[in-house]
Amino acid sequence: MRDHIRLNYYNLFWIFIICSILGLVGETLFCYLQTGRIHSRAGLVWGPFSPIYGSCAVFMTIVLNRIRNRHLPVIILTSMLIGMAFEFLVSLLLERCFGLQSWDYSGTFMNIGGRTNLFFGIIWGVAG
Repeated sequence: MRDHIRLNYYNLFWIFIICSILGLVGETLFCYLQTGRIHSRAGLVWGPFSPIYGSCAVFMTIVLNRIRNRHLPVIILTSMLIGMAFEFLVSLLLERCFGLQSWDYSGTFMNIGGRTNLFFGIIWGVAG
């Protein structure tokens, strides 16, 4: 039996905070490598947080905790599907509820409606 993270509010809170920061750092680095410029990618008014990453990490932790004894490819594929679905749904909600388009992957390889793509799906899979 593999070790797993206890699902309590304390652990989930810290997973949210840490992954919100790591997601922002990763996204900032990715944008820098693409454009050569640093862009503010923060998802909140105050602080270096991007809550989509933290929220997805919490959801992913809860789901993956249930399948922790499965083979690694199953865990990676599940993580990939969760991350892509989460990213797709958040993009859709932002657009429909607030008229915002925070990202657009149109024109990228294997994108789904410009809301997610294979590259970021692989990133979500590895992150899980």
